[in-house]
Amino acid sequence: MSNLDEFPALSHPLQGYIDKVFTWHQRQAILNHDYQTDKNLFNDYTAWKSLVQETMLGGLDEEQRRSEFALQAAYVVFIRLLLIRICEDKGVFRHRFISDGGLKHWQENIEQYYDFANGNPYSYLLDMAYEKTQNIYAHFFTGRELFNWYQLDRERFILSLYQLSRFDFAEVDSDIIGTVYNTYVNRAEKRNKGQYYTPPAIINYILDTVGYSGRKIIGSNKRLIDPACGSGSFLVTAAKRLVTAYQGEKREVDDPVAVLERVQQNIYGFDLNPFACYLAEINLLIQVLDLVKQAHSANKNLKLKPFHIYNVDALARPSGVYYYMNFTTLLAEENDQVNQIKSRALDTPYAQGFDFVVANPPYGASLSDDYKKMLRDNWSDVFYGQPDTYTFFLKLGLDLLSHQGKLGFITPNTYLMGTHTAVLRNKLLNSARIEQIVDLPQGIWSDANVDCVLLFLAAETDEERRKAQQVRINLLGLRDTLDKLTERAWAETLTQPQLHWMDDSSYKITIRYDTLLQQIEKACRIPVNGNGGSAMKILRLSDVTESTQGIIPYHTRAEGKANPFIKSRHDIPPSEYAWRPLLDGGAFVGRYELRWSKKQPYLKYGNWLYSVPQSKFFDSPKLLVQDMRNRALKRRLVATYDDQKFYNRHNFSDIITKDANYNLKYILALFNSSLLNYWFGRQFDNVHINPSYFRQLPIYPADAATQSSFTVLVDEILAKHAELNNLRNQGYTIRQRRDGTLLIEVPYDTLLKELQIANRNFPAITFFDARAIGLFSIPKSCDLQATISSHISISDKYPTNITLRHNKLWLEVTDDNVRRYLLGYLKLSKWQSKTWDDIKNVAIIPEDTASLNTLFTAEARKISYITTLLATIKRLDREIDERVLDLYGITNAADRQRVLGSAPVEDDEAVSEDEA
Repeated sequence: MSNLDEFPALSHPLQGYIDKVFTWHQRQAILNHDYQTDKNLFNDYTAWKSLVQETMLGGLDEEQRRSEFALQAAYVVFIRLLLIRICEDKGVFRHRFISDGGLKHWQENIEQYYDFANGNPYSYLLDMAYEKTQNIYAHFFTGRELFNWYQLDRERFILSLYQLSRFDFAEVDSDIIGTVYNTYVNRAEKRNKGQYYTPPAIINYILDTVGYSGRKIIGSNKRLIDPACGSGSFLVTAAKRLVTAYQGEKREVDDPVAVLERVQQNIYGFDLNPFACYLAEINLLIQVLDLVKQAHSANKNLKLKPFHIYNVDALARPSGVYYYMNFTTLLAEENDQVNQIKSRALDTPYAQGFDFVVANPPYGASLSDDYKKMLRDNWSDVFYGQPDTYTFFLKLGLDLLSHQGKLGFITPNTYLMGTHTAVLRNKLLNSARIEQIVDLPQGIWSDANVDCVLLFLAAETDEERRKAQQVRINLLGLRDTLDKLTERAWAETLTQPQLHWMDDSSYKITIRYDTLLQQIEKACRIPVNGNGGSAMKILRLSDVTESTQGIIPYHTRAEGKANPFIKSRHDIPPSEYAWRPLLDGGAFVGRYELRWSKKQPYLKYGNWLYSVPQSKFFDSPKLLVQDMRNRALKRRLVATYDDQKFYNRHNFSDIITKDANYNLKYILALFNSSLLNYWFGRQFDNVHINPSYFRQLPIYPADAATQSSFTVLVDEILAKHAELNNLRNQGYTIRQRRDGTLLIEVPYDTLLKELQIANRNFPAITFFDARAIGLFSIPKSCDLQATISSHISISDKYPTNITLRHNKLWLEVTDDNVRRYLLGYLKLSKWQSKTWDDIKNVAIIPEDTASLNTLFTAEARKISYITTLLATIKRLDREIDERVLDLYGITNAADRQRVLGSAPVEDDEAVSEDEA
């Protein structure tokens, strides 16, 4: 059957199929040819996206990720141009390419060839400049192919060169790449991407403290690594220090090639972001260009090998497979190097580890489930709960340290006391000597709300030396600047025995633990199991209560936006009985006070919610605790009592009693006291008042009579706050300004109704009639259809006018008392967005001077009554504070003042009210 033509029934359909396949392949070939650039770009983007998935960029949506990819590619081109300019100004190139006549010369000679040039005629000049730079550093262009797709057009090329030509880079030796990047990335981008530039003061302090300077870093095996190097800030400063060390007192290098080799041999960096790796490489290259020039001047043939900057996931364990023997490529060789570093492979330079490990590791990234599984599998010895990525970098740093190597990290402070990091603390305390911890001020990055510490440790196998270690604690004030760090001007210094932390059951690293905290805890010691034996323990809040975070209704943003389980009362189907009154973000929990939000929302409680604590936490009498309190606030513990069966979201936590011997209102008095606020503030820095933290509060084991003396005071203070809240519900404004003065505003409509109820003949008229009898006037130039704004005011320029809508509607009022009344009355929210016609027959005013004076007298009585209530609350609060100090045996006058001065009621209440 050699000829299909003999079988037309088979050959005809087959030929048709062959023609279609040929046409399809032909079309595919044409598309591949025509869109080759687009395909390559798409493949580059796909590869980049997979690399950055587990960084902060992984949390961006697709459009944001594409924009970031394009932005990074544009930065690469700009930085390449910057490097060429630096090489020109430092004299590394024999001739200039793009400045001081180089570009002009090219323009003069290339013009005759424009007709033969495709695209930007300057591309050829740029290619030559790139090739010249590659002669110095081959990795300059070929190392990060993902960004090579982006090309400047003619106009942007000229504009970029114009900007760069304004600067003289001959003497530059700083972290210029990081500076450029940090300057050009705006605030919103940094916050979304988690990209923050480590301040030079912190870099220098870390390198100083680990001893990376002078003679200590001279040698072929004095290696330093930053496993989260970013743009290379630590590495750049380390390289400068290394070069300086070899210069010595004469400030010059005898053998530049040998020093260049030392820089390449001794400085290492990992980063998951390919763009960051590119920045780090160029940054290091800039630092050694002066040495390159010296080598060329000495007629020494030099072509730098790639720096040890690796675009890898530092947290991925070494594979154990070596690629270079099978695939002789640069990538295979780099992968093998990384495997050797991570595994500290025998018979390699990395077997002994690194003498210096420094980093500002990433934190706060949203991780995929697959990546979490990788972390759980690879770091099972420290993985617990929902840890942050920086905690694994701490363990990695420990693993990379040589015998007695030094580690210096800046990280969030949450690992010091957090529940999920106990196993990490165990590793740190039992593998190293903690030499120093620095508590940094707030606002290191103005747009990042995170509290950080510097940790310094030395690898130590000798258990006795670890136990004998006295750790230096340096504390900076919350509002201090980093100048204080540079000057070593500490707000407080302490020494903590490492043994104290090693002996703690959770290995908590309590950096502010002092004799006063010891005295507080000593007062709470009780026999273990209550058996009267010699074994004692500290009675903690967790021993007498149960607590939980509030409800998290939804898992995703889309669910929250749909919001099917939270409604107002009038929207609840009458046949459904699972709805409960809800305290959400609009509610206010203060010290001994509770306010439901004006919307009075309800929650459909059940297992359909994302995170659902048991109903007993809401149906039982409970304490409600604010979840988030800034470190700058002098009272971090704020709670109130609720027996109205409110359910609450996770912006509040809940505490219920589990030991009938302890009254919940007694617990509330201790919880809100200055003493336990002092204890808590010295122990925990996190802005979240996590239940795992406040469960550790030391509770004095008081008898029933003692507890009763506190509950009487708590009942009284709760009642006073309830009166104030009742007045607020009627429209009264009652709060304390930040300058310490009281703001009390009486709603004139409510007060007028009370006067009319007390005296049915109280004279009051409508605004329509008041205008008719001349109590005020409305100029003809006003627009009577204009609505009343939320900002009612009297200007200095027109002191007899009340402005209801700027330049459109105002009242002219000559009488001071009438003007005073109208200003207070029309500020009420119910008049906003109303026109004159809407209010003229509804709004009312006392008819004459006598009736106005009666109202103002009643107003003064109300303000006096409220002032008395507030003064009583403060008196009761102070009495509770004094009694708690007595209860815990704090009798020293200086200690009492230290505690009471740490949390003045006035300061805290002012902040709380403003936030509400």
